[in-house]
Amino acid sequence: MLTHTLKLSARAAVKHHAATRLPPPSQIHSIIATTTRRPTGAAAFSTSIPTNSARQKPFEDLRKAWGIDYDTVTLPTKLLLDALRDKAAVLEFGPNKARGNDFTQARRALAQLVPFGPVTTPTLSIAQVETVLPAENGRAWSLIRELVDTGRVGELERLSALMRAAASFLRIHNIGEKRAWEIAVAGARTFEDVINADKLGSVTITEAMKLSIEHMDDLELMIPRAEIDLHRAKIKHALGDEYGFEITGSYRRGQAVSSDIDLVVWHDSFKNARDHSGRLLDKVTAVLEAAEVLDPAKLFMGHTSTVKHRTGGMLTPPPVKHKTAPSVDPRKVIALTRLDASSPYRQIDIRLWPTDSLAYMLLGNTADDFLNKILRSRAKEEGLILNEYGMGQRQPSSSWFVDGTAIPASAEEDIFCRLAVPYLQPTECSYAVYSRILPRKYLWL
Repeated sequence: MLTHTLKLSARAAVKHHAATRLPPPSQIHSIIATTTRRPTGAAAFSTSIPTNSARQKPFEDLRKAWGIDYDTVTLPTKLLLDALRDKAAVLEFGPNKARGNDFTQARRALAQLVPFGPVTTPTLSIAQVETVLPAENGRAWSLIRELVDTGRVGELERLSALMRAAASFLRIHNIGEKRAWEIAVAGARTFEDVINADKLGSVTITEAMKLSIEHMDDLELMIPRAEIDLHRAKIKHALGDEYGFEITGSYRRGQAVSSDIDLVVWHDSFKNARDHSGRLLDKVTAVLEAAEVLDPAKLFMGHTSTVKHRTGGMLTPPPVKHKTAPSVDPRKVIALTRLDASSPYRQIDIRLWPTDSLAYMLLGNTADDFLNKILRSRAKEEGLILNEYGMGQRQPSSSWFVDGTAIPASAEEDIFCRLAVPYLQPTECSYAVYSRILPRKYLWL
């Protein structure tokens, strides 16, 4: 598994890779290929999509192999979660990124069983895993089978030190595969190497990155719904009746766990994206700081009332500009929060949003990825463009709509109605639910 303490020292790595240059993506792919088992024979040339029964085969084979002893099979929780995380990370550097979603989704599903991580639940039975991980996730079940049989994942153990480090650095907040690779090529092999550096290659090591590493173990834990309920009560007490707010994402969909807290705040005085919202954001952050929801020292992006325009090394995204589109600056703060001194830190994303496009924002950030694709595809069929800022006539060669064509929506139901899609309640906006509600014609893109 990839760990905080990888064996090669930073000094040795720097010496070994002193003349190394960041290779193009195709070369990175070839590096992965040298440490990854490839299919041979007919399998190497197969382009068919696995059938449902083929995807279930790894799960069914595991059950058959253990027979009556199946219910007694267990795995160390940390071993399983780390393997799923690391397999997804390695795939980020190759041509098959989409396959990593299977491992990410499996890890997220398992979080329902171990919301507080391996410390409180050191082992999991395969029978427990079966209750939350669909049999159709063949890639994840193949990995589980290998762990059950051998106690390791051979592909991960065969990785070079360079690839092992690069994959581990993807765990740092706001680090993509390109920067993770460059940091590793520059000689870093451990998180300590990153913390102790000001710059690695062309990558400046920011305070936000260091903050992410400091609280990495907390941030990789999923958040139980009951805990977000407590955060919600704390936020409600701080904002009072002056502001409206909603926690979106998987929490609003009614799911048992979430990866972070997505908070949308609005105020009657901020109606349009053209309105200046800076002072209002200052007020919002001030009341959240006073209630100890925000800590100026635990900031990833944005600014707080006591630390103006501090970015933690990350710039607040500039307004979105198009030829005839309004300047849109939703003003976002990303920070760490916790209930009390004994609680783990959680990531909280705070957006201040204008009320005239609030319905679009709430729907876009509540619906899962596939539902958003369904709705945006329907809009495109009608010559419209749909995003979290609104919906209107599509501009040629643009991701914005023609000025003056915005379709007002006072509620999310209005958007479904305009697109002739059956309305879904927020708790119905997960694929597992709406796939049983929507007619099949809506599920084909």
